[in-house]
Amino acid sequence: RVLDNVSSNVDTIVLIRQGDVLGTLDFSADKMQFQSALSTLGGKVQALGAVNFDGTSKIHVDGKGLSLSTLGHIADLKFGGATDVWVDIDVVQGDAKIVGSFTAVNGEIGELFLGPVRGNAFFQNGLLSFENLVLPTAFQPVTGTGYVDFKPPEARYQFKVDARRVETDQVFKVFEKVGLPFRVPMHGEIGGKLSIDGGHDNRGIEVTSSGT
Repeated sequence: RVLDNVSSNVDTIVLIRQGDVLGTLDFSADKMQFQSALSTLGGKVQALGAVNFDGTSKIHVDGKGLSLSTLGHIADLKFGGATDVWVDIDVVQGDAKIVGSFTAVNGEIGELFLGPVRGNAFFQNGLLSFENLVLPTAFQPVTGTGYVDFKPPEARYQFKVDARRVETDQVFKVFEKVGLPFRVPMHGEIGGKLSIDGGHDNRGIEVTSSGT
């Protein structure tokens, strides 16, 4: 089992309480090499790598069909949807650097419903950065960058989005859980740039935009 009956604390970013692991370990004088298969979060994870006895580690992870909705949250920020991930992890004396890519369906972060999205991610020192984000639309794909800062006291996020030509209802679907203070238009197209900030307080999100 993976982290069964383990309680989280303020330093925990991700806690997976259930999972079955099957794998092999190979010990030598200076390191432990492993290859494993993990069933968790409704999906499958393949991991291989080496834990060196000098305090360094290198691990590669492939995950398929992992449920972010089952995970529920990362730190104190809600996540949802399902994702495939490809991740490389480097650890030096307890300092972990994580670089990877992902493809998600029905993706959610905090109050935002992203739907299908793919991109690259980088994590270090409590900061998760996103690059080359792509959200497909009926017209032109929406692109963007962003970050989630998990450092205490509360996680916060910011995304900058370039929507050159998008259906109006698809844009406002992103904010369907927020409760917008105006009637949402049902037809037409939108083009422009958005900056979205949220997660650091209980006041919802802040959106600034330019375009047509």
